Amino acid sequence: MLIMAEPTPGDGAIERERGRHERPELNRLEVMKALKVSNWEAVFSTVHITLTGGAFQTGFALMLGASNFWMGVLSSFPTLAGLFQILSAYFIERRGERKRFTAFFSGAGRLLWLPILLLPFLLPSQARFSGFLLLLLISSILLSISSPAFTSWMSDLVPPDQRGRYFGRRNMLAGLTTIAVSLPAAWFLDLAVKRHLFPPAVGFSALFGFAVVCGIGSYLCLLKQAEPPMQRMERGGEGGLRSMLLFYRAPFGDPNFRRLMLFSSFFTAAQFFAAPFYLVYALKVLKLNYAWLQVFATIASLASLLSMPLWGYLSDKFGNRALLAIACFGTGLTPLLWLLTSPQKPTATLISLAVNNLLGGMFWAGVNLTQFNLIIAITPNERKSVYVGAFSAVAGLAGGLAPIVGGIILTALHDVHVLAFGVAFGAYKLLFLINAAMRFIALPFLGRVADTLPTTAQDVLTQLGAGRVGAFVNIRRMQRAQTEEARREALQALRSARTSLAVEELIAALDDPSLSVREEAAETLGEIGDPRAADALIAHLEDSASGIVDEAATSLGRIGDMRAVPPLINLLHMGEKLDRVAAARALGRIGDPRAVPALKEIIDSDDSVRNPEVAEACSGALGAIGDPVAVPSLIALLPRKARTLRIAVIRALGDIGHPSAEPPLLALLPSEEDQAIIAYAAVALAMVGAEDSIPALLEALDRVDSPVARRQMLNAIGSLMGEAQTFYPLLAQEPYARDQAVSRIIGEMARRAGDAPRGSSGIRSKCHFDEVQEAYVSEDYRSAVRGLCRLAGEVEDPVTANVLSWAERTAERRSMLSEEFLLALLAVRRAMQA
Repeated sequence: MLIMAEPTPGDGAIERERGRHERPELNRLEVMKALKVSNWEAVFSTVHITLTGGAFQTGFALMLGASNFWMGVLSSFPTLAGLFQILSAYFIERRGERKRFTAFFSGAGRLLWLPILLLPFLLPSQARFSGFLLLLLISSILLSISSPAFTSWMSDLVPPDQRGRYFGRRNMLAGLTTIAVSLPAAWFLDLAVKRHLFPPAVGFSALFGFAVVCGIGSYLCLLKQAEPPMQRMERGGEGGLRSMLLFYRAPFGDPNFRRLMLFSSFFTAAQFFAAPFYLVYALKVLKLNYAWLQVFATIASLASLLSMPLWGYLSDKFGNRALLAIACFGTGLTPLLWLLTSPQKPTATLISLAVNNLLGGMFWAGVNLTQFNLIIAITPNERKSVYVGAFSAVAGLAGGLAPIVGGIILTALHDVHVLAFGVAFGAYKLLFLINAAMRFIALPFLGRVADTLPTTAQDVLTQLGAGRVGAFVNIRRMQRAQTEEARREALQALRSARTSLAVEELIAALDDPSLSVREEAAETLGEIGDPRAADALIAHLEDSASGIVDEAATSLGRIGDMRAVPPLINLLHMGEKLDRVAAARALGRIGDPRAVPALKEIIDSDDSVRNPEVAEACSGALGAIGDPVAVPSLIALLPRKARTLRIAVIRALGDIGHPSAEPPLLALLPSEEDQAIIAYAAVALAMVGAEDSIPALLEALDRVDSPVARRQMLNAIGSLMGEAQTFYPLLAQEPYARDQAVSRIIGEMARRAGDAPRGSSGIRSKCHFDEVQEAYVSEDYRSAVRGLCRLAGEVEDPVTANVLSWAERTAERRSMLSEEFLLALLAVRRAMQA
């Protein structure tokens, strides 16, 4: 215990403590070397945990005569021991040294399995279990005491942006070790327990002896692993109880950390409530041997092994809270599969347990990784050990009491048997059902915990659902690509997939040495449209040498993040021509009114003459924003000679839709020779709602030869008539569908005419409508239009009268188009409905 004592306040002690606390920062090579040593430590400690826990510990306790109640007590030791972390965290913070502390206590805890393995040979049978309880409790306390120091140590050692991936790899290595050790150990133990080739006590002692050797290996690795400087809270005052209470005020006074501790308490209780009894049920009721138990453990380890890198990758991307919620929900499903097991149905039992361990390995891997990372992420660096100690103590209390309560309930349910849904529920299965419910009940408490990333479980599932397996493959392809071409191909595939999973990797690719890769990455981020990319793209707006300024501007417009408006305005004034065009278009996409003055300034200045392309982009942006204050400036550009600029201005006036744009737009129609401008003006007048422009638009139709432009103008006229919901679908339909729609409209008009009172103007019989329809079907649109005009009779509505008058005059002069007939048809229907 000297390692926990405070030094005597002499000069020599002060110098020794200063040297111990003020150790130099580790460089990257030293960090890498320490992490490799830590991986070896994980291997040795995993061997010890595998051989002294799980089915092996349960079997040893049963051999010593443990009942269900005492199995619950036994399982509570590791978690109840977490209470001692309150003391250890306090001493760690005061001393500022973690390596020797961790090595000493964890090594002592693992070395205690040496006297445990000797219990069957040194003590009488009635005292063996009591001795095991005592030694296991001390071992659990010693191992638990080292936990805050180790967590703080690893937190400072692993770079924050690599924690998910590093601990994912480290846990994967631990999973491989579990697989490599558990099956041979189970086979060896079955030789004693099932085949009776040697006493079971010898088998257990051999396993525990090998575990002790590996525990010594873990101790040596900890001593070899480098320790970075410890970030500690300020020390003040003297020691003692008052100092300790003040010391622990921080974690319990932190609202977010309190919420995490509350969730962890509930979930840990749910985790350990029935934990020891699954193996007891498997050994005593299902009569499974150790080999089968380790086969299932291997399945769980493989599932953990394969999923761990994915959990680590996703935790770095989405944060830990959302993934922890998904993983916790998954663990709630696993107890339900135990309900399908029965000693009378061995095949179904083995299948159920295999699926159970497959899901359990995957989801528990996520729980272990993300909960550990979440604790590290939301605790301040200078108080890491005290936060971890408080967390472990609270969770340990809940987890320590839970299996005791579970054992009491299991004993109380001993004679209970329920048959429901064809499944027989005995004491064990009822306990498992309660256990599943407890895990689900704990989930709402996690929702109140704030993470460094505000992602929800629904967000993660949505993005994972949208992202296909190919997205993960292409992300890895991009990361591992050795050539520009290979990386560009991976980026193009991600661009097609438009998955948000790749945002961080694409952001990193914005700094790629290859210009083509940078361009592809910037464009892909725009296609994905994730706001997380905004800051990185904004930074590249100010770096003209990067060669991706216009791509970054375009992508910011697609993302639509308001934070991009000021830097885009600056680029609009100061950038190169192409960059300014991209900035203007991006501002239009974002639609923030703050950009209007800057855009208006460009088109009001001489710059619009020198750079019509920039003025064109600014005009389009003003139209997209839709602020009427820009209308006078846009009207002033209409006389310009640049065709594309005039079209952009006309479209912008239509997008804004202010009535003041009607006169200048209408003035274009009589003398304009450019068919495209006439067609765009028609659309703009329709968007402004200028009914008075219908006669001028109808007259301008004869000056437009393009079939597409004529349909565009007719659609605009139909919109001004108030028939947009009917006319556009008619224009867009295929011929057969259009014929059916026209027949239906003519039939409705005939029925309406038949219902009209006698003596009404223009008596219309059904045969007249049949003649119109026959002419339409025969593609004699001229005769069909004439027939419609006769059916209309006297029309009072000026809009309808203008259209029908034009249709009648045109039918006298030339053949009609099908689209022109449709316009006349809707005009007559409008007249009949008036």
